[in-house]
Amino acid sequence: MKTTPGFCLTVAMLLAASACARAEEPFFTQQDLFVSGIDNVNIYRIPALIVSPKGSLLAFCEAREGDNGDPDPMRRYKLVANMQDHRMWAYAYPDKYPQVTKAAEQEARTIIGQYLDTSPDGIHWTRKPQRISHGAGGDYMMVLRDHRNRRWWLNERSAKGTGGRNAALRVGANWTDWSEPEIIFDNGPESEFCKRFEWHGGMTPFNYGSVNLGLLEKWPNVGFGATCELIWQPEGGQWERVAPGVPFLDVGPEGAFDRLLAYPTHNAPIRIGDTLHIYYTRARWKQRADLTSQQGKPIRLAFRVATALLYSYRFSPA
Repeated sequence: MKTTPGFCLTVAMLLAASACARAEEPFFTQQDLFVSGIDNVNIYRIPALIVSPKGSLLAFCEAREGDNGDPDPMRRYKLVANMQDHRMWAYAYPDKYPQVTKAAEQEARTIIGQYLDTSPDGIHWTRKPQRISHGAGGDYMMVLRDHRNRRWWLNERSAKGTGGRNAALRVGANWTDWSEPEIIFDNGPESEFCKRFEWHGGMTPFNYGSVNLGLLEKWPNVGFGATCELIWQPEGGQWERVAPGVPFLDVGPEGAFDRLLAYPTHNAPIRIGDTLHIYYTRARWKQRADLTSQQGKPIRLAFRVATALLYSYRFSPA
């Protein structure tokens, strides 16, 4: 068909009129589907839309639990660490701290504890750590999430107990208000009250189905071989050792790279498919180990990963 200039002009005018009419109407309406801070979720990511065969529009995204008690975006990232004034160790290392007086040593002891720093992006920190707990029995600590109860565990050593190192827990709904430490594993007759071994402090608690599991670190005071045992807790119950005296992560044979130590990192195992990946630290002496004299020997450290099938362990109250 032959097109005339008049026809083109008419079509163009109609299209322009139609466009003007549509410009007066909104092209779409906006609705907030996922709002940060509602339903105890502070982080939504990876949104997606799907149209069902019947024409229904489905929207979904990943919801991540953030710090429900602190929605401030400038405090999105948290760093908890132990801080201390090393002058507190002058009594044990007088040669290293010859000028430290008893008064200065006592003053230094008031500093030790767990401190919190915050950041909006995980890179830029306030550098003004806030003290969140008192009475720590050492520099060993970790923070893990109790997802089932929407709270945090703070695992540390308690200054109380029968003596030596122990494994204690605090709980908190946020990162600043914590319960008093409860000693979960202390030293007793089995260890001859620290003569044979003591609990190193770490227990790495994490959720596992309807119960909680953990990896209890054991420090030998006779011989060597720092291992860990599997522990468990039914919901609302007491923590127990699954197989007392049997290592869950064990050291290797004589001369092995992991002859000295096998401790988990301060993180819960990572689930990939139907497998749990347990990241842990291995260590050995740089020189051949001398069982009669370990003091002063340098050690080599490395990270390894152990795997276990998900739900390959079944637990029920006795």
